[in-house]
Amino acid sequence: MDKPILYRARFLLPICAPPIEDGALLVAGNCIRAIGPHRELAAAYPGTDVVDFNDAVLLPPLTNAHTHLELTDFPAWAEMAGETASPATFVDWILRLVRIRRQISAAQLAESLVNGLQSVLLAGTGAIGIEALSRGAARCIFVERDRAALRALEENLDTLDLEDHAKVVRSDAAQAAATLEVDIVFADPPYDFDGWEALLASMRASFVVAESGRRLSDPDGWNVVRSKRYGRTWVTFLERVAQ
Repeated sequence: MDKPILYRARFLLPICAPPIEDGALLVAGNCIRAIGPHRELAAAYPGTDVVDFNDAVLLPPLTNAHTHLELTDFPAWAEMAGETASPATFVDWILRLVRIRRQISAAQLAESLVNGLQSVLLAGTGAIGIEALSRGAARCIFVERDRAALRALEENLDTLDLEDHAKVVRSDAAQAAATLEVDIVFADPPYDFDGWEALLASMRASFVVAESGRRLSDPDGWNVVRSKRYGRTWVTFLERVAQ
């Protein structure tokens, strides 16, 4: 592990907690190991090198995360145009994009946009399961049928070195539910999904966290422990009724 470094600033903004005046964070092995007032961290980690940013504010990076769903079919367009070679530079990549895009009709763009929206609705990147593993879950089974989502999920598990604690099943979730011996299920089908009764009836788990576009009220065999709305999303905690 790399030698720890203590980064100090007039304010530390953790996002998940109030700002810390004269705050600091400890970094070791490319990971943030601790945050808090500089005085406390300096006492807890004596002799650690300090990088002082004086009157600055330390906060997480703000990322401009967006996507161009209308370009979902771009790989296929590039292949049809005979431009499959990887561009050498970013400028070459932009010029290639512009060349190919000029050959695409409005109808093709619309179809590509629809394909992109469908991929987004189906895609699962494993964020909930990975969070569970990071908080102490012994093992997590991920069920996904979309190929693009499977690639993203497997890459995320590989990047975070979690393959030994995870199993990826390529299957329809409704079909897989009846075969999985697990304690907790997190189910997040498309918001217009209306097969909750059958899905819950097929599960072997004793506890389910259901994310949906509507409130689920006491399905047969289950008690609603908690239900909360976040915008248009309903998260319902369900516990199996003891037999």
